[in-house]
Amino acid sequence: MNMDTIVAARGLGIKVIVSERNDPAQQRDRKIVNFLRDYLYRKADVLVCQTPDAKAYFSKKVQEHSVIIPNPVKGGLPAWCGQNSNKIINFCRLEKQKNLPLLIDAFEQLHKEYSDFELLIYGDGREGDALKCLIKERGMEQFVHIYPAVNNIHQVASACRMFVSSSDYEGLSNSMLEAMAMGMPTICTDCPCGGARMVIENNVNGILVPVGDRDALVAAMRKVISDVGFAAEIAAAAQNISEKLSQTKIAEKWIEIIR
Repeated sequence: MNMDTIVAARGLGIKVIVSERNDPAQQRDRKIVNFLRDYLYRKADVLVCQTPDAKAYFSKKVQEHSVIIPNPVKGGLPAWCGQNSNKIINFCRLEKQKNLPLLIDAFEQLHKEYSDFELLIYGDGREGDALKCLIKERGMEQFVHIYPAVNNIHQVASACRMFVSSSDYEGLSNSMLEAMAMGMPTICTDCPCGGARMVIENNVNGILVPVGDRDALVAAMRKVISDVGFAAEIAAAAQNISEKLSQTKIAEKWIEIIR
């Protein structure tokens, strides 16, 4: 869509701003698309990237008119109240990049130690049926649940023990930001294009784990459950993201490039 927009706007005398909302490196196996994207992005007035890593992916000519603007955190989110909950949650699109089988696998191991805990996954997407089959094959239907996306997801999430993301790559995850803003313990894979590490300082306001590392994911969830003081500390520190990425501050950055 970005490339189509740049082509369609040629000769109209209007400012063209395009934005990368995911990891641009995931197109690396499509050489023609990559070539055309780099060529056309040079013609845009501004390219907006969500993270420094995303910006750094592009050629220097593209970077010359690129800026970094993170996602805003919506206001009015409920406060975390799940300190004693036995539920772990992720809410996201059910797509391959989220690597939800890894989360399910890690939770299966965790469940051997904490048999009263449940994993809740909310979302819609192409992987939904495959995930349900995986859960059934593992005999985990009683403690791993997949639900469709719901309008009150933040109320649901705020009553859970922690938020856990197992993605292979992301832009800048809104669900991660919202979990942090609610003040709940947040665990994320340190995945490209660097959105998680841009906002999470490991073991300070959340936990970062290596991509694809089941054991590290299990250890992180175990730490949040077993160390109540640590969980409270990272949860409290996570709330600062609301001020850093407030809608007002992010809107000002967009207004600046639009003018």
